[in-house]
Amino acid sequence: GQDRDAAVYENLNRSVELIEEAVRRAGGKLLLFPEFWLQGFLYDATPDDWKQLCVRMDGPEMQTLQEAAARNTVYLAGAVFEYDPEWPDRWWNTAFIIDDSGRLIHKYRKINEGNLPGVVCVTSPGDVYSEYVKRYGYDSLWPVANTPLGRIGTDICFSMNFAENSRMLALHGAEVILHPTGEPHGSYRPMWQQARQARAYENQVYWASANHGSVSHTKLPNWRSRGHSCIIDFGGSVIAVADSPGETIISATI
Repeated sequence: GQDRDAAVYENLNRSVELIEEAVRRAGGKLLLFPEFWLQGFLYDATPDDWKQLCVRMDGPEMQTLQEAAARNTVYLAGAVFEYDPEWPDRWWNTAFIIDDSGRLIHKYRKINEGNLPGVVCVTSPGDVYSEYVKRYGYDSLWPVANTPLGRIGTDICFSMNFAENSRMLALHGAEVILHPTGEPHGSYRPMWQQARQARAYENQVYWASANHGSVSHTKLPNWRSRGHSCIIDFGGSVIAVADSPGETIISATI
């Protein structure tokens, strides 16, 4: 509805501003946004809500991002809730990479999804495993994009805690893993930080996590997110970090 469109396009327009700022300030070549940063997250969303929230990979929201990537000559990545008409009445948590000419070159659908405890009403490839592999092939579960910047894979939020995902990406040749994530405050979050550094070290890959800066238009506290987006080198050392919540840009050289 109108509320959905207003929220999504507010986030989308701000994202385009931040793309331009990252290029001006840091000469960014590969930019990463958080998990579901366009749509926000609703714990009590119904199936009908998901129908409204989701975007299509060939829809106007993605087209705006593709145009921004081409206009600024950057690679652009993030994660969105996706609707795919090839899978009626199913919704996906999907990471993407757009290249510097504006082409969508990579799509990863989150495997370790929060649907098992019933937190979110979305589908993972594991829920429809046989049909998914039949349609797209086994390698579609852990895709890696071969680019002039290196071989790039993606993981999403909670999936980071399962070492097998990162190992599969590394076995498929990933040199960089992008990690759009949505991590609120909580006592277990330090373990997540240890996990991401371990994933980089054990697979000898660069790792970039982008987490939410803040939330708005909700009853949730403005700084519900812990922030702490970071970039980690292949030795497991943090080389850039947003050391608080709030909106910011961090950068590092790979």
